[in-house]
Amino acid sequence: MRQRAVWAVVVLAAALCVGCADGSEESSYDETSAKALAGALASARSAGVDATQVEVLSGDEVTFAQYRAAVDRALGCMQEAGMEVVEQDVTRWNGRDLVTYAVGSGALPEDQGVTVQDDCYERYARYVDEFWQTSTPDGLAYEERRASALRAPLVQCLDAYAADVPEKASFRELVVLASDHAQAQPDQDCLDDVGYATWDG
Repeated sequence: MRQRAVWAVVVLAAALCVGCADGSEESSYDETSAKALAGALASARSAGVDATQVEVLSGDEVTFAQYRAAVDRALGCMQEAGMEVVEQDVTRWNGRDLVTYAVGSGALPEDQGVTVQDDCYERYARYVDEFWQTSTPDGLAYEERRASALRAPLVQCLDAYAADVPEKASFRELVVLASDHAQAQPDQDCLDDVGYATWDG
């Protein structure tokens, strides 16, 4: 069994900044991020996760070093349980530096390995990871820039593949539509065609 850490990237990265036109953009990104951080902290506390996650989410921001340490703690938990980390790297994806990894069951039965992986990730990294992937101020600003740059090319691509594009669809709705279309027609992947995941403007 091998599992990767880059999870549901399209769905997560589609969570665009809402209402960024109100007031200064920088202030809106900060406010939206702060609300998301408070929500992540509340969810982590409710889930009863390890204190290290709660401590990170209790601050004013989440740094890359904190995020990476959370993932490392989750991987360490998996290794202590008998799993094997067979690959680990830092990859630029959706405008962020992400820790990517693959793990194997090692000496554990495969179903037990899945359970261990899920438990370790939940306890040590999930809420920090989700926040890092979707809700930092820099990440929200990046999402807004990408939406402005890729909206027209994405609509053109979907039109070319005869997808039913609503006239006033939001960029998030377009991303979901493109993802659904690619699942039904793997050779018609507009997100790949427009460089959605690798756009770094």
